[in-house]
Formats: sequence, C-alpha cells, structure tokens
Amino acid sequence: MTETQVRNYFSKRDHHHTLRHVFLQPATILLDNDQKTPNGSSRYTDHLQFFNWFREWGVRKIFKVVVYDGDHPHRDEEVEKALAGFVHGKKKYASFDVEVLDWHKEDLCPEVIQTATPQVRELHLHWSGRNSVLRGWSEPEGLPALEYLQKVYI
Repeated sequence: MTETQVRNYFSKRDHHHTLRHVFLQPATILLDNDQKTPNGSSRYTDHLQFFNWFREWGVRKIFKVVVYDGDHPHRDEEVEKALAGFVHGKKKYASFDVEVLDWHKEDLCPEVIQTATPQVRELHLHWSGRNSVLRGWSEPEGLPALEYLQKVYI
C-alpha cells in the first residue's frame, strides 16, 4: 500500500471530526517520494501513520480504537505519539478523545494509557500473566487514576 493510494481513497470521503471505529492491523505503507531516507531509498512506515492522517483531516474524537500490534509491538513512545501527539516526550499535537481502547499489546503500561488516552471510558487489556503487571494496573497511580474509566476487560 502506498501513501498516494491511501490519500486518494480518503480524499473521496467526507471527513468528520468524529470517527466511530478505527481498526488497524499491521501494514506497511510506502511513503511518497519526497520523504526519502538520507541515503535516498524509499521510506516505509506502518499502520500508526493513519493517526497522523486523522489529525490532518481534523479528527478529534474516536469512539473505539482497536490496534493489532503484531509480533513486534510498538514502543510505549510510539503509542503515545499515535494517540496523544507526543514526540520525544513533548506534546506536539492534540490528543484524540478515545472512549474505548483495545490496543493488542501485552502489559500496556498504565502511564502510557494515562498519557495517550486520559479520557478513556472502556479499556481492553492484554495480560502476559505477570502478577507485577496486575499490581501496576491496580496501584492508585495506575488505572484508578483514570478519572473517566468505567469498564476494564482483561
């Protein structure tokens, strides 16, 4: 899939500030030629690039986000950048207001959840079986610190 194909497909659609459902599976996207690496080869990105495009199109709210992270899950910083607009630990873009988050990454850090989706109401967590992770999620600074959280599924 190329960036041009994605842009052409979505250019024919009306863009609204709210998306009902975002479902992303691992994918490789060839970026346009003006975005080459320093050695001149083509640059590729993955399915998280869609969140950058959503920002370009004015999306502010996403009711449900489901991301399948595959065999090589994204780093915490990449999750924060995608959803909360953080780059190198600094706020660069506006956060999406996400109501339901189902990011298929084992043991997602509660701090990442707080940073990436502070207004999340329903959370689907994927647990490796480590008790330390359960303790981290249940600490006062963990999931209980999410003011709007109503449901958690593990």
